[in-house]
Amino acid sequence: MEWTKKGFQAQNISSVLYEYSVKMDHIAENGTINMTHFLTSEYNMIPQRQSKHASLLDTKYEIVNMFYSPSGKKTIEWTFAKEKSFSSVLFNMSVDLAVDYYQKEGKELLDGQWEIINELFSMFPKLPVTGLIHAFVYDIIGMDQILSHIVSSDSNYVDFDDRLSINSLDHKSFDMSAGLYDASSEYKNGDMKVGYLGEAVYHDRKTVVYYFSCDNASFQMSDKNKSKKGFSYYRGNIAIDYETGILYGADMTEYVFSGNNQLLRRDMMIKAKEVNFL
Repeated sequence: MEWTKKGFQAQNISSVLYEYSVKMDHIAENGTINMTHFLTSEYNMIPQRQSKHASLLDTKYEIVNMFYSPSGKKTIEWTFAKEKSFSSVLFNMSVDLAVDYYQKEGKELLDGQWEIINELFSMFPKLPVTGLIHAFVYDIIGMDQILSHIVSSDSNYVDFDDRLSINSLDHKSFDMSAGLYDASSEYKNGDMKVGYLGEAVYHDRKTVVYYFSCDNASFQMSDKNKSKKGFSYYRGNIAIDYETGILYGADMTEYVFSGNNQLLRRDMMIKAKEVNFL
């Protein structure tokens, strides 16, 4: 798996157009589906700057379009999301020089992304349904985190049966205030594991495919009127471009348990539609 030693080779990429889709089912105690939400979007990933040793890649995400559809009702275009942008950081800590860089300039990039994201969330309507956009952003950044930790691992994951922990993501907490909830609101990962599945060809590009899972994650969100706690279990697959190290596709199924025996199932997919080279 020599590509893991290269970092992210995105110098010749001007942008990547991705397609995102998610289906969210609210499931009753008797197993029936009470409500379904659909969200689809196209967005561009635009590389911004890269460290000399390819250990850190600052990226910008720009929403091209977004469509929402509650079950049995007309699809609505969410024009308020169009052309909105946020940032993310891909990193590769397997390079010796990366640790020093990460502690300085890289940490500033990682910290700065959450300020931009909270500013983005403040632009959206304060409605429960726009929480779907929060999940959209967290899904994209979450895949970047998983991708980065796979690339950073000192393991080649050559054994199909390997299920190795991602120590840096195990039980890690993430801010969930998003301009809607108290500062104490957070999502905390449970046991995070990843394993090698094999190689595949996607749009004539060679990719390497991994499995990931997280059990017993927890969340809590509160404001002055109410609070909510629960648990989450998710697993999926991620396809990484062999040559550049960037994301080419991902899918994930998540089960979310909250109060009053509420169960939510999310089926999410991301795929690269078009890669534009310089």
